[in-house]
Amino acid sequence: MEKNNKKLLYYFSVLIFIIIGVYLYFLSRRNYLLFHIIAEFYSIVIAIGIFIVSWNTRKNSQNNGLSVLGIAYLFVGIIDFYHTISYFGMNIFKDYKFYANQLWIIARFLEAIAILFFAIFENRINKKYNPIIFFIFTSYILIGFLSVLEWRIFPICFVEGVGQTQFKLISEYIICFILFVSAVLLYFKRHKYDKNLFLLLWFSIIITIFSEICFTLYIDNYGISNVIGHLFKILSFYLIYRAVIVNMLTRPFDIIFNKLKENQNFLKNILDIAEVIILLIDKNKNVAMINKKGVELLGCKEENEIVGKNWFDNFIPESKRNKLNYIFDLILSEKAEFEKNIENPILSKNNTEKIIRWSNIVLKDKYGKIYGVLSSGYDITDYKKYEESLEEINKTKERILRIVAHDIRNYIFSIRGYIEILDKKILKLKEYIRDDNLLKDINHSFMKIKNNVEQSHIFLDNLLSWSLLQTQGLQYISENIKIYYLIEQIINIYKNLIDDKKIEIDISIDKKLEIYNDKNVLQILLQNIILNAVKYSKINGKIRICNETDKDENIIIKIIDNGIGMSENQLRKIFDMTSSFSTVGTKGEKGSGLGLILCKELINKINGNIEIQSKINEGTTVIIILPFFNKKL
Repeated sequence: MEKNNKKLLYYFSVLIFIIIGVYLYFLSRRNYLLFHIIAEFYSIVIAIGIFIVSWNTRKNSQNNGLSVLGIAYLFVGIIDFYHTISYFGMNIFKDYKFYANQLWIIARFLEAIAILFFAIFENRINKKYNPIIFFIFTSYILIGFLSVLEWRIFPICFVEGVGQTQFKLISEYIICFILFVSAVLLYFKRHKYDKNLFLLLWFSIIITIFSEICFTLYIDNYGISNVIGHLFKILSFYLIYRAVIVNMLTRPFDIIFNKLKENQNFLKNILDIAEVIILLIDKNKNVAMINKKGVELLGCKEENEIVGKNWFDNFIPESKRNKLNYIFDLILSEKAEFEKNIENPILSKNNTEKIIRWSNIVLKDKYGKIYGVLSSGYDITDYKKYEESLEEINKTKERILRIVAHDIRNYIFSIRGYIEILDKKILKLKEYIRDDNLLKDINHSFMKIKNNVEQSHIFLDNLLSWSLLQTQGLQYISENIKIYYLIEQIINIYKNLIDDKKIEIDISIDKKLEIYNDKNVLQILLQNIILNAVKYSKINGKIRICNETDKDENIIIKIIDNGIGMSENQLRKIFDMTSSFSTVGTKGEKGSGLGLILCKELINKINGNIEIQSKINEGTTVIIILPFFNKKL
């Protein structure tokens, strides 16, 4: 129906145009001057209308080339106005009868060049150049007016009784050629334009060419070819007017709506390919929008099974419904805010619960009123199940580790007990064995056994502590600790190793210094670092242990030795689990490389830091930085 109405309107418009054309023709035969005034003023009004529409819609227009064309037609209209009032018979300019023919050429050149400019540059003309184009056109008509009316240097175009001059005819042919080139360019670029815009512009140019050809044929300014030329000009201006109006006044809204539709479809496609649920809930708690993933998670096939329904009544498990409803009400009333990454269950169509991790944002209108909540979330149901099973595995592993460690410790304690008994027995052997070398060998072998047992005990403690740390099974209990006595206790543990190497120990720690932290963690930490200092100290070496306080009131403990030291390459790798290494001690002591890695992880857990400075054959300084009062444990 709408299509038929458009066709009927089209035929009616053509009929009206033919009637007007016939009327104007007969009018020209009776009163040519009146015909000329009507024809030219129609063109002038159209030209100015083209400018007004193009200029005021330039911000919304997708084609700035039409804006430039509109500017050109403003100046064409101005020149045509002077052409009309200077026409033979108007008696306004009495000094010369044929200014109109000269001004006609100036106007037609401007029109033809503007159309060619549009055909060449299409929509590549930046809007910021519009003022410059305005200035160029202004300069053009100013020079044209001055050359015709003031300086009178513009070539004569019409001689009474003779007709048009050679200059006028050549100019008309050049104008026709420019228009022809423009028509050809537009034709080859027609795929870049809207079909209606192309047809209107193209036929306007073709009809303008016919109009200009007619203006090459007259001898008398009131001649029949002049009449036909003006009728073609009226039609040409009407078509150019339609091109600008349709594409700059009406078309932008079509473009905007089409763009909105395209953007809507584009956004919907993005939402649908997203592997997360995207949900919009309005202030009435109804689902306003949901993407494809959300529809799938809720066990539905179409959006309309969900959109418009109350989210909490239909898609939240009953056990959580009241609580989440209450929180949502608080958020709508701006009495609460969403937490980041909250986890809540949803209820699918088949009554299956899924756990979703949500991110939410409150949507507000321009008045600051909340009108809805936009949420995105991903299904973590399988992850939560895996997490639970992993937690159970870790708990089982932790229990096994504790049991195994307990049993091994018992064996080691038993061995240590036997070693102490043997130690006493060896002392008595001196009474029976007179061979000093044999006694020395026995004593040396015994010390090696004793040291190996101690190191095995330390290694076991390290391994257990590190394993518990990985499974989050290591418990932290803060208490007041006197650092001096803790270090003294550790030194006593390694007394045999220290005595064996004849190492001098200097404990320059304030005996009153207390720290609030986890004693077991600190003991493991200091035990490993002091053992390393002993292991890599030379015979008759020296180890100094001292404390400082920094500007942040952190406790700094330094363990300084003059042992074999480490290279820069070793320092870079020392805390790296993937490239852990162990260096043999100065008396062949072996290690696992796990100690310092454990120290690094432990000190991070108690909010401290560890730094190591070392040089080959000069020694090593380990700096432990601890908070005076550890609140986070």
